Amino acid sequence: MKSMLKEAVIDRIKTIAAAATGVVTSDAVDMAGFNACLFIVTLGTLTSAGTVTCKLQQSSDDGSADTYADIEGSSVANSGNTATLKQILVSIIDPRERYLKLVATRAVQNCGIDSIQAIKYNAKVVPITDDASVDASVEVIGPDEGTA
Repeated sequence: MKSMLKEAVIDRIKTIAAAATGVVTSDAVDMAGFNACLFIVTLGTLTSAGTVTCKLQQSSDDGSADTYADIEGSSVANSGNTATLKQILVSIIDPRERYLKLVATRAVQNCGIDSIQAIKYNAKVVPITDDASVDASVEVIGPDEGTA
């Protein structure tokens, strides 16, 4: 049976970015040991005409000698919905290089970003070790009703 807790790593790679325009870049995601990653950009407050366009970048050495470069076809923008806490999802399977970043460009009017999370999955070896940011977790399989 597949288990998200034993086969995926969930990490918050960027915290709140106040409503503004400009670029927000996530921390690097090291894909060693994983074949796929889902990036979740949770939007904060958006002004009516504000746009957020997200794209992925990759590097073989976390930008030391190999500068981060855009990944073809990875760009996606919000639909114009100004509701708070809407999400933009960007998924990559079999990236060509080890390190990934998500770049969110906020334009036209103020746009807030609540957080950016990365879920690395399709682990090459399981079970995985939780990210250091995980404080506690529980997995319940086929439970009966009763005291939690």
